[in-house]
Amino acid sequence: MSMNIMGVPAFLIGGEKVVGFDSVKIENLLDYTVEKCPKCQTRVRVPKGKGKIKITCKECSEEYIINTKNN
Repeated sequence: MSMNIMGVPAFLIGGEKVVGFDSVKIENLLDYTVEKCPKCQTRVRVPKGKGKIKITCKECSEEYIINTKNN
């Protein structure tokens, strides 16, 4: 898919074109965040806007609760 943008990084997220590396805008367009297990530091994708959810780490089986963000 050609976006006719040259010379700068460009991303297409959810139908919205992001030109340049605007990390805040990119993070806000994603519907998840990446959190780390408090025991083994394994990274896990967590959905945004779900309130408090219980996570079980696939690597070490640690169970912990994360309050997901809406923004």
